[in-house]
Amino acid sequence: RGLAAAGIIVLLVILLTMNAIAVFLRNRYQVRSEE
Repeated sequence: RGLAAAGIIVLLVILLTMNAIAVFLRNRYQVRSEE
């Protein structure tokens, strides 16, 4: 019933969280400065 919707929401939350972590790590380890 609402299980598929819940699964989709969980997947979206996980994807957004991983994306935010990736951006955070990229900003933190910008020792390879591309400036």
